[in-house]
Amino acid sequence: MPEMNGFDVMEQVKAKKNLPDIIVVTGWDSQQVAQEAINKGASDYIPKPITFDALHLKIKSVLQKKGKYFLKTS
Repeated sequence: MPEMNGFDVMEQVKAKKNLPDIIVVTGWDSQQVAQEAINKGASDYIPKPITFDALHLKIKSVLQKKGKYFLKTS
């Protein structure tokens, strides 16, 4: 993104009210980037390349922390 980076976008999104949690997906897999994402308001972090299963687990984890994840029972 030529005019801003992902963290800039995230900060603008977090400034809005009543928006969903943010999971940062990035090509940089480092503890420093992960910590920066969390410090700037991300709920979690996942490095690329991602799989559906890995993303599903991250989403589930964020929702469980917020008390918003319920297992379906049939």
